[in-house]
Amino acid sequence: MAIRAVGFDFGETLATYRDAPLNWASLYRPALERVAAALGAHPTEAEYHDADSVLRRYNTRLNPRTTEVTADEIFRTILTGWSDAGLGDVQTAVSAFFVFFQQSLAVYPDTLATLAALRERGFRIGVLTDVPYGMPRSFVDNDLRETGILSFVDVMLTSVDVGWRKPSPEGFRHLAAALDVRVDEMIYLGNELKDIAGANAAPMVSVLVDRGGARTEQTAGQLPKPHAVVAQTSELLRLPILPDRAHSPSQKPVGITREQV
Repeated sequence: MAIRAVGFDFGETLATYRDAPLNWASLYRPALERVAAALGAHPTEAEYHDADSVLRRYNTRLNPRTTEVTADEIFRTILTGWSDAGLGDVQTAVSAFFVFFQQSLAVYPDTLATLAALRERGFRIGVLTDVPYGMPRSFVDNDLRETGILSFVDVMLTSVDVGWRKPSPEGFRHLAAALDVRVDEMIYLGNELKDIAGANAAPMVSVLVDRGGARTEQTAGQLPKPHAVVAQTSELLRLPILPDRAHSPSQKPVGITREQV
């Protein structure tokens, strides 16, 4: 196995939304009120309830799916049910909704140093992230830019870009192709089992980022199995599965097994 590239999940792997839970359902009402204010709309309680139901339908924490939808589709459905909002307001609604959740973004302390070290060692770097509610790519681009991550990333793909959500392996294969490497020439780090399942199926070398230590205990004995578990991304740099330098296509592959990590 000749490792030439490293891929990452984004949220809760490289950065965190400090005040936003993984399941946004508890924040639907204030987010929808922000949308209404941006539109100058005044939804009734029944219309808020219907909008909440639409969001829950597309909430992958409640209703997992592997195929992706767009935010435009979701908010066209919501605005169709608001009597004083029009479909011409979709982009304004989408922007107001996601800006509400972007306010608490923070990069993890070890992220930038880890990416810089990987770049110095010659590895290509990619990000593959599932976005909530079909969030437009521009919001992820902005998050990467604001955190300083973007300057280290060669390729960024979202689930909307590829049309598939994890644990489907398709996004991982798209990422490898975009980085111009084979899937078995990549390591992928993520904080959820769907990251590990998708990477294994691609197949890539999978690394679970378990910052709190609880996930390893909770998932003990469960599949899928990562090739390695780290408490923070910087620990990747010391794993035996990562060579000192990125392998070039002309180099002889080095065999790696799970027992080596």
